[in-house]
Amino acid sequence: MSGSRRRSAFVKRRSRVSRNTAAAKVRTTLGELIVAVFDVVGNRVPDVAQLLASPELGRAAHGRIVLVQ
Repeated sequence: MSGSRRRSAFVKRRSRVSRNTAAAKVRTTLGELIVAVFDVVGNRVPDVAQLLASPELGRAAHGRIVLVQ
């Protein structure tokens, strides 16, 4: 095997191994997400709405979440 073939085989093999298992995708329903937020902030609806409407959560969910009281 030539050097470049060996290197590309190594890179392909290495890329298949996931080093960061915490970043694995997990499917979560919207209900589970809302329950988790209530668990974190308690029964204060304004705080829940603020957390659900945060830009960070919107980016993570790939959409905007609006909580209507």
